[in-house]
Amino acid sequence: MNELTHIIEQTANGVFADNVTQDMMAALEDGKLDQALWQSIEDAGLTKVLLSEDEGGAGGTWLDAEVVLRASGRHHVPAPVGEAVAAYWVLALAGLPIPESGVLTWAMGIEGGDALDLTRAPWAIEADHVLVWSDKGKLHLFGKLEGLTAGKNMAGEPRASGKIKIADAKHSGNLPASLKGLDPMALGAAVRAVQMSGALDGALHISVNYATERVQFGRPISKFQAIQQQLALMSGHVATSVRAAGAGCEALARDPSSAGFDIATAKVRNSEAVEISTSVAHQVHAAIGITFEYGLNFFTRRLWSWRDEFGSENLWAEKIGGALVAQGGDALWENVTAGMLSLEA
Repeated sequence: MNELTHIIEQTANGVFADNVTQDMMAALEDGKLDQALWQSIEDAGLTKVLLSEDEGGAGGTWLDAEVVLRASGRHHVPAPVGEAVAAYWVLALAGLPIPESGVLTWAMGIEGGDALDLTRAPWAIEADHVLVWSDKGKLHLFGKLEGLTAGKNMAGEPRASGKIKIADAKHSGNLPASLKGLDPMALGAAVRAVQMSGALDGALHISVNYATERVQFGRPISKFQAIQQQLALMSGHVATSVRAAGAGCEALARDPSSAGFDIATAKVRNSEAVEISTSVAHQVHAAIGITFEYGLNFFTRRLWSWRDEFGSENLWAEKIGGALVAQGGDALWENVTAGMLSLEA
């Protein structure tokens, strides 16, 4: 980790730890984005980490974005941090105008005639700016969207669906050449994988702390071998999930157009880790773990929601398997060890 990445990581964890509160989490359940929280995130420059200094950013790479996204998952930040980081990056690469301030998110859209169809677009109603990446390879930047149907995922995070007119976009452009080989779902999967790795790490942290503090039969439950074994199992899943998510970011930093295999692997690994890790965490905590007042539920509900967003582990595993079959048996070992498999094969 270089000095810039270290500074960004410290800043992200500090901002999120100081500003995310129980009241904010409760407000999110009612569909309210805390504007003071967003202002703190913007003031720290966390969403613009991938922009150059001339564009008002930190001049970072996806390795720097990784620490921001992981921190947002570890602190279950009730704001579209990951969506904004991705949207600013795409806007800059495409040469489209970059909003100076305001809540920014992005969504995938199916283009049909003069309209775009959005399905469960994250934070689309709450945002001041929405970047839509269409299935035709077009980019459209909208202002405040109206007429969408509001919804939520299991974590209470806003999702919206409906049709919007392309003519209402403030700016439109073509997908830049550097992103031609990157599927929009893969970009979303990369973001979610890193956030999931952070949430998994957070769930492990409070589980270990709880096991150390909870006394049963005269000693902390962390002293019981059965608990130790389960926490060790969870720790292994968290460690591999963090590494897989990091590999996805490294691939994006090298060449976004060929990052599909690493991103798919990251989403599969993190999604698979959710079932075992959340099961262990709730067994360790018992009844208190499901209460709204206790922090574990904010991790688990996000993990259960993010597991399916931008493709489940089954979808991405099928993509990997299909590409391997298409390449043929002779290329299997080279593809697996090199990690350069094209999912378009």
